[in-house]
Amino acid sequence: MEFVGKARDVGRRLRFVSWNILAPCYARLGGRTRESTSPASYTPRNAAICDALLAMRPDIVTLQEYWGASAAYRRQYGAILEAEYDQVYQPRTSYKEDGCLVAWRRSALELVKWRGFEVNDVGDRVAAFVSLRDIGAGSGAGSGGGASLNGATEADGVDGTDGADGNRVWVVATTHLTFPHSEFDMRTRASQIHTILRGLLSYIEDGHDEPLPPDTPLLFGGDFNGDSNDYVYKSLSELGFVSTFASVHGREVGISHVDHRGNQIGVDFCFITTTGRFTGAMRGQHGGRGSSGGGSGSAEGGGSGAAGGGGEAGGADDGRSAEAAVANAQLWPPELPDTHEMSRPNFDYWVSGEGGAITDAARGASATAELPGGGGDGDGDRDGAGAAE
Repeated sequence: MEFVGKARDVGRRLRFVSWNILAPCYARLGGRTRESTSPASYTPRNAAICDALLAMRPDIVTLQEYWGASAAYRRQYGAILEAEYDQVYQPRTSYKEDGCLVAWRRSALELVKWRGFEVNDVGDRVAAFVSLRDIGAGSGAGSGGGASLNGATEADGVDGTDGADGNRVWVVATTHLTFPHSEFDMRTRASQIHTILRGLLSYIEDGHDEPLPPDTPLLFGGDFNGDSNDYVYKSLSELGFVSTFASVHGREVGISHVDHRGNQIGVDFCFITTTGRFTGAMRGQHGGRGSSGGGSGSAEGGGSGAAGGGGEAGGADDGRSAEAAVANAQLWPPELPDTHEMSRPNFDYWVSGEGGAITDAARGASATAELPGGGGDGDGDRDGAGAAE
């Protein structure tokens, strides 16, 4: 992983956000009463989330616990985000009301391919794999801010020079794993991540019309429900995934979430690697070409003029490294340290009409990855990695 220093000549910068936004169908108002029964609570709360997203100005955003079963909820997000973003949504299985959403700024990126993936396990977990072609200037990944509610992680700007055809493709993955209530859940989570990774391998190698260069950036954001000492985190690290926060700060994020047991933990991550590094590591561990294992592709689509795809380790070399590198990573809002302790959401706050930004329900993290060269995108030179943006 290349760390960004001063006065880098940047070809492209994109901002990547991952956020668990706490589906109202799971949020408890008290006892067995769910927030989904109280529009007076979830409507202003999610309006604040949308406002925060607009303030962050991500080029790519992945949302977990998106309440896709609610038409009113979908309209609320659509009214705010659809002016600038396109999106795909993968619902959970077995009539669960939420799922994973991936959205991208249409002025910066266009859809190449995508696949919704069902783990088909007791946790009804899913993932979404999306390939996006870089076509525009993007957000500039400059300043931004806003509230973070229930575990947002943000990769603040991902940069890249153009590929050989002038339009780099970015592969994005997201998921939300089971909470580790018990040893059984721990074993379930291990199975979930391995099934998802096999599905991702199949998508990269077999889900596209043409092979991708091995230096194609692969971004994986989500709520993994485990910290940096967890089996899932270690498994991803062994496959070459790098935590954007740790790569910048030399340590892992402190607190991104407070769980229902009151534990102050960091469980929301934005990882980065390349398709070539990932596929090579997967083949090294499992041998041969990948299969989806126990999971299944549940939805698939493509954009116009699909390009990109396979994950072969070989590929054309133009004489320079074109890998994305992390330029910055931080929790949102950036003015609070990542050791800031939080409390569980107070839904009376929204019902009473106080509104505003909640920063103690959960945090976001931002990371900037760059590709060398390319003459810049109007964003200017960057100071050393880790500087607040």
